[in-house]
Amino acid sequence: MDNNGNEHGFVAQLDESTMKFSFTEVPPSLFKGAVATQVSNINDEHDVCGFWTDANKVSHGFVGRLGGHYYSFEAEIEGMKVASTQVFGCNNNGGLVGQVTDSAGALHGFVYREGRFHPFDAPGSSQVTVLNVQGR
Repeated sequence: MDNNGNEHGFVAQLDESTMKFSFTEVPPSLFKGAVATQVSNINDEHDVCGFWTDANKVSHGFVGRLGGHYYSFEAEIEGMKVASTQVFGCNNNGGLVGQVTDSAGALHGFVYREGRFHPFDAPGSSQVTVLNVQGR
């Protein structure tokens, strides 16, 4: 956290020969308008994913190579107007998982594969009606 209470994402890597950690920050300054970043995952190819937050508390997804260029994006899911995007995982094949907040404020999971975002609301989640109860 910085002096303003905003998070700065980072990746910690262990050098097994020395048993010491090195840290690589993914600072908000990498994204225009960002006040905070969060790194959610790194894969075996050193691709990093996560999200950054702007001054209005809106999250935007990102993915990129550790220490390289990061690409910011908003999920586009079957015509759904997305108000916020958070990425939680990235695999070696370009796949992503995360969540979006729709324009009504509801959360929905997503899977990105084969060049498309696919919605995923797990059975029994707060976004799927169970016993006539719908999450908010």
